[in-house]
Amino acid sequence: MKKVVIIGATSGIGLALSKIMLHQNYRVLGGGRNEKILKQLKENFSETFDYQVLDIRETKNLGKELGAAVSKLDGMDICVISSGISIHNPQLTWEIEENIIQTNVNGFSRAAIFA
Repeated sequence: MKKVVIIGATSGIGLALSKIMLHQNYRVLGGGRNEKILKQLKENFSETFDYQVLDIRETKNLGKELGAAVSKLDGMDICVISSGISIHNPQLTWEIEENIIQTNVNGFSRAAIFA
């Protein structure tokens, strides 16, 4: 059984891909901030799904958290990074842009380096 880690498994493409891969008999470890959704997936796919609550913006701890996730799977065949945000910000408010950069650039880069 192939083992996949999906970062951003709590919404959008990451959530949909998690469900597809679970139905295709992959062992999936989902990572994301929304523990409620992760727990629901665990309830529905108790044998093949596990999860790690993580925030991709927290790059300092991300390697450790992803390492814990991969340990739960006892290895990883595939890593999907599907965590990103886009916020309409016509005034280019720095705090909004900083959050986008921290997620889409710094967090993605840290996760990709780990993988």
